[in-house]
Amino acid sequence: MKLFGALESFVNETLGQIPGRLGKLRFIAEMRNKDHYEYWGMSKMYGDEVTQRAIAEAHADEFEKTLTTPVPELADEVDSSESALPTLPLRLDSAVPSDLRGGTKRHFRWVLKVVELLHHSPQPPNRGA
Repeated sequence: MKLFGALESFVNETLGQIPGRLGKLRFIAEMRNKDHYEYWGMSKMYGDEVTQRAIAEAHADEFEKTLTTPVPELADEVDSSESALPTLPLRLDSAVPSDLRGGTKRHFRWVLKVVELLHHSPQPPNRGA
């Protein structure tokens, strides 16, 4: 099977079911054991080599999208999806892909730190109510 089919399947059928950027990134990070992604069903269908390349590509895409998403959007995402899928804290070692696509671990750590601070900060009172 071709990489495109595996990548398209993973992105549309698997990641498409997971809410939010950080939720998707967390899902991929949880599948990762060092530099190997563990997804038995996909490996059975596409073969391990194609599965690894497809998930690695999707991982790099989600990492890049996370770094380019405005931080307030990421914080809102965490607030709105907290009951369905806790997205923080991420396992940093697993959440950062091998292909950084121009991003950096340091930038990613700062994005997560700011999202966490915004998520835990007290909400200002609603003066219009």
